[in-house]
Amino acid sequence: MKVKLLSVLLLSALLSACGGGGNGSAASTLGGGGSTPGTGSSAPTSGTSTAGSDSGECFTNVALYTTGNTYQIDLQGLDSSGAVVLTTSNRYTVNGSTTFKGNPATELQVDTTVSSGIGAGSSTQVKNYTRLDSSEAVTFGQVSVVGAMGAAVSTTTSFEPALRKPYTLPLDTPRSYTYTITFEGLVATPPSKAQTLKETFLGTETISVPAGSFKACKMSSETTMDGTTTKTIQWTVAEGPYRGLFLQSADGNGTVTARAVRLRFNGA
Repeated sequence: MKVKLLSVLLLSALLSACGGGGNGSAASTLGGGGSTPGTGSSAPTSGTSTAGSDSGECFTNVALYTTGNTYQIDLQGLDSSGAVVLTTSNRYTVNGSTTFKGNPATELQVDTTVSSGIGAGSSTQVKNYTRLDSSEAVTFGQVSVVGAMGAAVSTTTSFEPALRKPYTLPLDTPRSYTYTITFEGLVATPPSKAQTLKETFLGTETISVPAGSFKACKMSSETTMDGTTTKTIQWTVAEGPYRGLFLQSADGNGTVTARAVRLRFNGA
C-alpha cells in the first residue's frame, strides 16, 4: 500500500536528523533563518548543490525526538508524469522513553491519513523505536498498523543488528549498513531478509516545493535486497525550525516521487 511506503520514507528521512553533532541542543537547532513556509512555487525546483565538508549542519535536531513535541508533514505523491496521484497528512508525536525487544529507545509515532487520490480514507500508524547516542542514531525497529475498510493489520519489523546511522557524513563518501529485517504479524509475513543500505551525502542546495523555499540537504540512498538495488534521492530541510523534516524525494532517474505541501512544528 502506497500510504505505508510514504510513512516509512518519512521516518527514514528523520533517522539521521535527530541529534548529535556540533549543534546538539534543541534550542540551537530550532533557531536559525529558515525560509518562511508557504512562500515557494507550486512546482519543485532545485539550485546548484553547494559542497560542504560534511552533513553536520543538516542532521542535528534533537527536537525531533524530544518527548512531547509534535510536527506535521503533508505530502503529494506523484506518478512518473509528474501528476499528483494522492495526498497524505502525516502527524508525528514523540511519545517518550520505552523499550523495544529489551532495548531502551524513544518512541516516535507517525499517523498518516490519505486525504485524496489512491487509497483515500485509509490510514497507517507507525511507531519507530530509536535511541540517540552521542554520534549516531540507533534504530531497533518499528510497529505499523494499516487500516482500511474497517480492518487493521499490525506488523512488527525488527533490524538485526540495529541500524546505526551517524549524524555526520563526509561529502561524497558512501556509508553502508548491512542488517537483517524480520517481520512479525498476525497474518502471513515475508521471511527474514538481509538488506544493505548505502547512503551518500551530496551537499546542500535551495529547493522550492509547495511548502516553501528552503535550504536543503541532498542524500542518495541505495537499498539492495535479493540482488536488486533501488536508488532514491531525498531532500530534507537544512536550517531553521523545520531542520531535518522531509521536503522531497526522487527515484534513481531523478523523477520526483513525493513533495511536501505543508510543514508544521509544535503547531507553527
